[in-house]
Amino acid sequence: MMSRRGFLLALLRVLVFALILTGLIALPHWLRALPFWIAAIAIYGFWPRPALPDRALCYEWATAIAGPDWIGFLFGGTLTVLPIWIARAESEAGLIHPVAFLVWPIAMILLALPVIGWRNDAYHLVLSSQSFTVHGGSTSRTIRFDAVVKVKPWQRGLPHWLRYLVPFLVASGHYSQAGALLLARDSSGVELELKSGQPVVIKADGFEAPTRALMAQLKLAGTPMARGLSRYLPKSPRKTKPE
Repeated sequence: MMSRRGFLLALLRVLVFALILTGLIALPHWLRALPFWIAAIAIYGFWPRPALPDRALCYEWATAIAGPDWIGFLFGGTLTVLPIWIARAESEAGLIHPVAFLVWPIAMILLALPVIGWRNDAYHLVLSSQSFTVHGGSTSRTIRFDAVVKVKPWQRGLPHWLRYLVPFLVASGHYSQAGALLLARDSSGVELELKSGQPVVIKADGFEAPTRALMAQLKLAGTPMARGLSRYLPKSPRKTKPE
């Protein structure tokens, strides 16, 4: 079940996207479109978000939350209304042009970005001396440090089939979307194996400082670490040679 914080953050994104979409539909009448876009920006910036717990560690706002949100809103919204614009230009095409069958699947892929923004906005980590609590948009989970059996690197990327959309996007003039797919990099982080239950994955993209804080606590607890985790571990001070 979605938490109150997760619900409010999801509602925020639905409302903002609806306003942006309405403004795009109102084009080319800029004076009609601008009030909707201004309202979308104001609501996104000043929406009263529920307070986080004390000492909560969060994702970086610009890169992990606002960035995915607005890329999805703008590019996904543009592709969503594109069949409506084409139908207006071709009066016999009806309300929505058949090109919708081609561009809407791509729009859905781009609209997954605000979902990522929502997930990162709702996600936070709270450390204590003996345990840590992972809060998401729908669940929270408290795990004792001594319940972690091992820590190992974690990595996941976009499905390879998405790369095959690039030629179509270039041919249709959607260069920004094609470039985004080409430049997309894999997500990385750490995976915590537990004595019982499902492993816990901490995605470190935009969450580097909290991940390092968690790893420092796990290292103090003597948790075994796999290879490839040096970027998340605190650096040991260099030993100076005696003169």
